[in-house]
Amino acid sequence: MSIQSDRPLNAAGNFALGVGADIFSVLATQPLDTAATYVMSQKGMPSFGPWLWRGAAANCSGAFVQGGVPFMVNGLIAEHFFKTQHMSQGQLVANGIFTGLISAGAIAPFERVAKLHQLYGGSIYSVCERSIAENGMRSFFKAAGPIALRDSVVFGTFFGGRRVVENQLESYVPHVGLRESIASITTGVFAGAISAPAARVNVLMQGDTVGAYPTMAQTFRSVVQQEGVQSLFKGAGARAGFMGGYYVTLAIGYNMLRNNLPGIFYKTTVSSQ
Repeated sequence: MSIQSDRPLNAAGNFALGVGADIFSVLATQPLDTAATYVMSQKGMPSFGPWLWRGAAANCSGAFVQGGVPFMVNGLIAEHFFKTQHMSQGQLVANGIFTGLISAGAIAPFERVAKLHQLYGGSIYSVCERSIAENGMRSFFKAAGPIALRDSVVFGTFFGGRRVVENQLESYVPHVGLRESIASITTGVFAGAISAPAARVNVLMQGDTVGAYPTMAQTFRSVVQQEGVQSLFKGAGARAGFMGGYYVTLAIGYNMLRNNLPGIFYKTTVSSQ
């Protein structure tokens, strides 16, 4: 995130802030994520009910990777590689792509459990058994490829695009919080739409327990051959809506927590006399 503050966070602070903001966002937008998963998997949705929050436990657990790692890596790269806390547009995009790529392997098992829980229900234990029955422990990592592709697109777009939208809105929307919210929704919707093909392949692979979609390349090929190229964007609208909601609630959670963490999460500064 590019929101500025007078209290600089250390690496642990960035991690804790990312985890907290991501959990807040997951709890607020889980029904949108579940609905998007159903649309992309072509599984008919039941009527509105508690099932919409399936997968929330796994996604909240995954916040330690999906939220904490990008925030921490973003701060470390800015400080130690780019040597600045105020990165340029290109640096933000590159940083987003990099953090999306490196977190993919770690988030894959959490997403596997979340998707299976969303689509089939049952307990977390039964979901894990279903996954292991497919191909052992390796099945938890089967969709790391499309996750890496999806998240590099999403993070790169969001990290870089959000600032562009904020700058464009500055003269029209003077209220900072409202401007940040509009920018978060706009870039989240756009990122969700353009990452839809990778997201759909991820959903198909994660929801498959019979080996129908074993690899990213085979899944892309099967979908295109059976449904046409345009089908890669099936569920793009639902995913765009989810991502818009996810990133605006992430920004809200970020701002609520940013200056309210325990003191150990902030860098110590030496005042000059």
